[in-house]
Amino acid sequence: VEAGLGGEHVHRAALALGRAGEAAGDVLEPLAHGLEMVGRARHLEDVAVLLHVVCACVGDREEAAYVVTSRWGRPLQVIVFDELPAMFVSVSTDHGASWGAPIQVGTFQNPVCVFPPNCFNITGGQFRGPGSYPVPAFDPTRHRLYVAYTDIINGRAQAVITWADVNDLAHWSSPQVVAPGAGDRINVEMSIEPTTGRIDMMANDRSWSGNTLFDITYFGSSDGGATWSVQRVTKTSWDPAAYGV
Repeated sequence: VEAGLGGEHVHRAALALGRAGEAAGDVLEPLAHGLEMVGRARHLEDVAVLLHVVCACVGDREEAAYVVTSRWGRPLQVIVFDELPAMFVSVSTDHGASWGAPIQVGTFQNPVCVFPPNCFNITGGQFRGPGSYPVPAFDPTRHRLYVAYTDIINGRAQAVITWADVNDLAHWSSPQVVAPGAGDRINVEMSIEPTTGRIDMMANDRSWSGNTLFDITYFGSSDGGATWSVQRVTKTSWDPAAYGV
């Protein structure tokens, strides 16, 4: 679910369903309070098994809410605070009625911002699109919460992933670049197949055209992110700058 703010910034509110037989989820609505984003959960029905994640990107560039489901009734809310290049997890065990203190997931080295004329920090013609924001996914086979995001590393936007045990969210793995590419990668999305733990990820990717045009790339991992398969999905590349700002 998306809504614009003054025709410019995109805000996402997320709706999730539980497993078969669990009727509905919660709506998480991002609310601006000074320099930070917080999440508000509105419970729709009594669903026993939910894992919630809500996030906001760096500064005033974008806000987003995400929801993922858990096998246990452990809602999680991911909040990225404005003015701080960091990502945080906040935990609720009562379907969003109350939340624990935020726990830091990690920090961006150089967050992607593609929102001209305010900012544009990747190469090529300018266009508006998603910046750096954390995307969560739960792996019930390994009891892990994964977070993927884009970050500019060594001058190029790359897809990055980190994870923590769902019972120990204070300790996160060292961020790893997903299958380093030859071009900028932005707009990362991720899901995890619940029976095998296979990680499925996509990104808009310039690696197939010498860092000039975008394609959609699929990344897959069957070993918890240790190794990745990479496949170009689109048949024709495109330049979003050709459509104006």
